[in-house]
Amino acid sequence: MKFNRHHPIIEDLIEFGKRHDIDVVFSDELHPETPDIVNVEQRLVIINLNSVLADILPFRISHEFGHIIEQAVNHNLWSTFENYDSNNLDERKANTAGINILLYLHFGNGGQFNYIDFMNMYGLPAWTETKVKEQMINYYH
Repeated sequence: MKFNRHHPIIEDLIEFGKRHDIDVVFSDELHPETPDIVNVEQRLVIINLNSVLADILPFRISHEFGHIIEQAVNHNLWSTFENYDSNNLDERKANTAGINILLYLHFGNGGQFNYIDFMNMYGLPAWTETKVKEQMINYYH
């Protein structure tokens, strides 16, 4: 799916951020390999709109929100996305929180209990499938 700054899902994420005192800055002036960045203390997320990972933009935003909500940044003031390293506890926490944020938005907007549609609609990468299934089930328990 093609996402941009004005896509309804991105608008929902921006509103979610505002409700949680998280500021989001979008930049279209960065190199495609420049990672997204989060400052937990300032509750600030900077998203690279030119990223090679444009297809997973909702997950990238919610993942960065997850760092703030879970205070998951390895005790650094700034944290940059290098990869969604499943061996790194802070990244796993941010991944899970990001998925949960998207589930909250999905079901809050009347979304159905169908993990494949959910993943496609919100631009979740295939490697999140197991965690998405787990969190979707947990959402209802």
